[in-house]
Amino acid sequence: MKERLLGLLSICRKAGKLALGFDPVKRAVFGGDACLVLAAEDMSQKTTGEMRYLCSVMDVEFREIPVTINEIWFSVAKKAGLAAVTDAGLAGSILKLIPCDSSNSDNEEERA
Repeated sequence: MKERLLGLLSICRKAGKLALGFDPVKRAVFGGDACLVLAAEDMSQKTTGEMRYLCSVMDVEFREIPVTINEIWFSVAKKAGLAAVTDAGLAGSILKLIPCDSSNSDNEEERA
């Protein structure tokens, strides 16, 4: 699963459909371009919490993924712990690989 997820992130990057890093992801979320925001498992709690909040305000799907910052770095050639997918089809493919945990379902209930 991890290899498929990293492969999809690489495809997103090559297609120009991936924003990497806090500021580019924040711009994508507020600009309405982000379909899905992903956070690496070793991202700081503060950064993850702030991005989770921004995504809930802007009604953007947010998920923590079981990969590290270094694994993302080796996959997409940029060291980042946050990524925004800006293509709905690619975001859907990634969501199929990521199990929904209880912290994500809480956000979905708040938005409903």
